[in-house]
Amino acid sequence: TYEMIRWIEEFETRQLERKERREHPERYTVVPTGFKRLDSIIGGIQPGELGLVMATTGKGKSIMLTNMAHNSVRLSIPSLYIALEMPARQIAQRQDSRWLRMSYKQIKEYDFTPRELRGIHERWMKINKKWTDLYRIVSMPLRRCNILSVREVLDDLKTEDNFIPKVIYVDSGDHMNSVQKYDQFRLSQADVYWELSSLAEEGQYGIWSSTQAGREWAERTATAEASSESYDKTRIADIVISLNTPNRKTRSTRVVTEDDNGEDDKKKELDKLKSLASGDYMEIYLAKYRDGDSKITIPVDADFKKIYIQEITK
Repeated sequence: TYEMIRWIEEFETRQLERKERREHPERYTVVPTGFKRLDSIIGGIQPGELGLVMATTGKGKSIMLTNMAHNSVRLSIPSLYIALEMPARQIAQRQDSRWLRMSYKQIKEYDFTPRELRGIHERWMKINKKWTDLYRIVSMPLRRCNILSVREVLDDLKTEDNFIPKVIYVDSGDHMNSVQKYDQFRLSQADVYWELSSLAEEGQYGIWSSTQAGREWAERTATAEASSESYDKTRIADIVISLNTPNRKTRSTRVVTEDDNGEDDKKKELDKLKSLASGDYMEIYLAKYRDGDSKITIPVDADFKKIYIQEITK
């Protein structure tokens, strides 16, 4: 099958479609990430698009997906989280922590005062009905999941639960197997992401997947070329963002020259942003956006104990 456009003959039709989108954005399910500046550039993930959240180990890829899922549920958008690294129960506890803005350890150990328990119950009563039937979390055995497994889950949710997600979070596509067998692992990895991209387009889902960046990118900003095992992953994706902990020289370790005023100003600005972070200062880097601007850095505040990442606003 293929799609054909009669270019000039259908120009006015496309104009009408664009006008409709402009005037009635509520009719089109674009799923914002919850990060204001990022969403001002990409709008959110569109139906049929594949996005990647890339970082080296321990930089918060899964926590980023948890925050994105929290935002989509908050906006009443049906969402599915597919976990391939952790059991569904653990992901649900992380989601509880993010929603309640309480530490994951406190949630896990049920370490609450009577007053905190009353507050939690009151908050749950307020959102219980509002968020019902908006979110499903599914876990699958590591390295035993492929695109057929994902399609089976989607079919089961539709037929048995009458649940059709608009956005899918996969944590992580790197742990999926390709249906077709390849001699080289990089080709198998590329095929997994081709399959996810095809699923997004066929089902008109927005799909975000976490993916690993190479270890050599641990101390520098991960660009689109940073994906480990297979660069094809980022070539296939429509959007690629990376999570980074910038390793900048401090004032005490830099020699400021006459021509270095610009860099010094950047250092002052960075110090100011870091001072606004209640947790750890990090940066989101928009490494690729197929339909617009990219190579843009967004400062964020991260508190992994409470499972949140939020944009820093001046």
